[in-house]
Formats: sequence, C-alpha cells, structure tokens
Amino acid sequence: MQHYMAVPGSGVKPTTLPALRVVDAHSLPNRKASKAVRACDGADILDGLASLQNFTAKLVAMAEGVSVSSLAAARRLTPEQRNEVRGGKRPLVLLAKPAPLPLSPPTVAGLKQGAEQRLKDAANEMGLIEAFEVLAKIELASVA
Repeated sequence: MQHYMAVPGSGVKPTTLPALRVVDAHSLPNRKASKAVRACDGADILDGLASLQNFTAKLVAMAEGVSVSSLAAARRLTPEQRNEVRGGKRPLVLLAKPAPLPLSPPTVAGLKQGAEQRLKDAANEMGLIEAFEVLAKIELASVA
C-alpha cells in the first residue's frame, strides 16, 4: 500500500498515514499470540510501521550475539572506552589485579627445613668451593 503526499492546491486529496504503533519490548515474551501474529508484528517493526521501545538487556544481548554479562560490562564503559574497545585498543574487561609475582614459600621459625635448603644455606655461608671440598670428603669417607 503506497501513500502519496498531496501538494496543496493540486486537487488531490491527501491521505493520512497510519499511526505508528509502539511495542514495548518487555511485553514480547509475555504476549499471548500465535506465531503468525508475532511474525506479522515483527515484520511491522522491521518495515517501520511499528516502533520497538524499552529493549531488555536480554533481548539486545541475544540480537547482538553476546552474553548479558558482556553487555553489562560494556554499559559500564564511557563512550571513549567503548570506542577503544571497538578499535581493538583495549579489552572489554580489564584484569582486576596484576598477576602475582612468584615468591618462594615462606619459612616459619621452628619449622624443619628440607635437606636441599639446609645444603644451600651451608654453601652460601662457607663458600661454594669449600662446600664442594666438604662434600667430596664425605663421599670419600662413605666409600672407604
């Protein structure tokens, strides 16, 4: 159905356009209508004969193919940050805290140390060459 706008004084009667119907997106999942009626309503929205308003986060996320949590994270960004994400200059979600530095396990006073740690401590205290000489003497004594 085509509508023509009449030029004033042309003798053509102007036709009135149908009123734009507004559909609330919150009501879509709860409507009691057949699939055929829903399809026609969807076609009206796509053709501009009806306006869809008050989109739900779930509906927008589904249309964009993302999760609702990703959509929520994007909504927390400023417009400049959103443009940086679009341009690939930053991730959608920044890491909460930097990766921890690898630390040696803490030593508790009175806790028995392992043999390897005690050997390292002794080698540091007396020097590497002297520690090797002591180890060689121990080895020779155990063989004899």
